[in-house]
Amino acid sequence: MRITRDSILTLAKDMGVSIEERCVSIDELEAGFKDGTVSEAFGAGTAAVVATIALINIRGIDYTISPPSENSFQNRVKEKLNQIRLGAAPDVHSWNYVIA
Repeated sequence: MRITRDSILTLAKDMGVSIEERCVSIDELEAGFKDGTVSEAFGAGTAAVVATIALINIRGIDYTISPPSENSFQNRVKEKLNQIRLGAAPDVHSWNYVIA
């Protein structure tokens, strides 16, 4: 299951962030590091929700990713998802189940 990933993609759309799902080659990723277009990276999963990636090694070269800013996408989407999970924000997608 990819529930957290799908939830993040749904929230991104809700937040007006354009989504493009496709394979990215190592060469494209490396070019993005070199030209500065890669600005953040994170993993998503049930336990971590959103986990920042600080470094990616490509062919023996470490590409360091700056810590995410408070206004980064990953921090904003993680906060939104946590607010929904905790009932602090409306659950417009009916993701939560209340157990009596």
